[in-house]
Amino acid sequence: MSMFYVNKDESRSMMHERAIVAEISSGEITAQTMVWSDGWPKWKPIGEVDNFKSILAEHDPSLSATAAARQSVEKAAEKWYYIDEKQAQMGPFEVSIIRSLIGNGTVKTNTLVWCPSLSDTWAKAGEVDDIKHVFADAKKQKNDGWFYTDKYRAQKGPVLEGVLSQLLVSKDITEDTLVWKEGMRDWLPLKDIPSLATLALNALLPPEARVEMGEAGSNGGDAKISGSGGGEKGGAGDEKVGQKRKRKKKKNKKWKKFENTPHVYVTGLPKDVTRDEIHDHFKKAGIIDTALDKGPKIKIYMDKTGKPKGDGLVSYMKMDSVPLAIELLNDSQFRPGITIKVSKAEFQQKGDKFIEKKLTKTDLKFKRFKKQQALDWDEDGVNQIKGFRIVVLKHMFTPEEAKPDKEKFYRELEAEVGSEIESKCGDIDKLTVFENNPDGVIAVKFKSGQAAAECIKVMHNRYFGQRKIECVYFDGKTNYKVGESAEDLKEREEAYSKWMMGEGDSKS
Repeated sequence: MSMFYVNKDESRSMMHERAIVAEISSGEITAQTMVWSDGWPKWKPIGEVDNFKSILAEHDPSLSATAAARQSVEKAAEKWYYIDEKQAQMGPFEVSIIRSLIGNGTVKTNTLVWCPSLSDTWAKAGEVDDIKHVFADAKKQKNDGWFYTDKYRAQKGPVLEGVLSQLLVSKDITEDTLVWKEGMRDWLPLKDIPSLATLALNALLPPEARVEMGEAGSNGGDAKISGSGGGEKGGAGDEKVGQKRKRKKKKNKKWKKFENTPHVYVTGLPKDVTRDEIHDHFKKAGIIDTALDKGPKIKIYMDKTGKPKGDGLVSYMKMDSVPLAIELLNDSQFRPGITIKVSKAEFQQKGDKFIEKKLTKTDLKFKRFKKQQALDWDEDGVNQIKGFRIVVLKHMFTPEEAKPDKEKFYRELEAEVGSEIESKCGDIDKLTVFENNPDGVIAVKFKSGQAAAECIKVMHNRYFGQRKIECVYFDGKTNYKVGESAEDLKEREEAYSKWMMGEGDSKS
């Protein structure tokens, strides 16, 4: 390539590229020397010509580390343009936007792009040094990446497993989120894919015990345990090749005496005592634990006739509440003239054989979230519940009420209930009326745990249409859907038959 350049005495000379390199090495030509070549609309500093940038950086003192850094910043701020499929010019965009457009497939390798550093010619995106590597990265992400659906069922992705892990930790997705990648026939719940199910379990662990995912998005070789207990012994890699692992014998479950359990034993209770009365008295010492579907964990011991014996058990969420309950409530007046005794609970095995109580995964998850919900506080110190956001309202309607015009009835019921609850409790994410449910069930998913808690406070035991409402958190497992009854099916088929025969057409 030959070009003209301006000498120090303002004269102009024409020189071949090799000769120009020699002049740069001798210091006769610097980055500020103006040059021009055939096809260029105007003169420009030689420092802006790609072919000479590297040689100038080696020999021109003006291109020091500071100057190079400044050029890098200027390059990042450059405005880019591209030609879309309709041959329309799009832009200007920063280079970061262009990289994003490559990632989503809008800009392809053969798409024409231009920016000031490309001189005056448009170039194919796949041949431009500043962005061509993005295509390789995007291809890897597409092949190895996962698509997923967000809470609004919108498709997102592709992302690598590391990103899915972060989304699970932040609770933007759950183990039930649908995912898909190249090679799969259908979308599946995340928990049904072994490698991703591990990510879901990892997200449930405390931060100090989680496995950190590498940038590549998988824990193959780069994963490490954040907390202690990783150990140096007994690793799978220490086993000799071909050596069979010894199967561990299944140990028989045995009774263990637990010293530190958050339970207190109460004596001296009146014979007509209620669980609500015990709850109100003992909540002064801390948060009382909650059974899965039975409210506060308070047990009143009964005699053989089914009447209260006068003693009971109260279970707190935190061990710290036990000594506090003993200090505050032992020898306290439960009712006027009735004094109770409070002590640390001790347990003994009943019978000759220990029978372990088994809980399902759903039960354990519900219990864990219920506890977290009670203990969570927000950053501002306000008691902002971050746990469950779904509540279930029962006795909101009867199937008989809906019979005259079911579609209209359920539509108006949904609008009425949704409007009232949202105005009194907070923003609703989703409201579902379970048609034909004999208990008249409506489920409401709120955008915040605080709104769900407020709904229970406002709606529980309130009357709606002369019926007493029961409002509780969703237990995570009950299916309230009710299929179409035989009577409803018959009515629908008869109505359809009449319509087909023209009996219901008023115009005939």
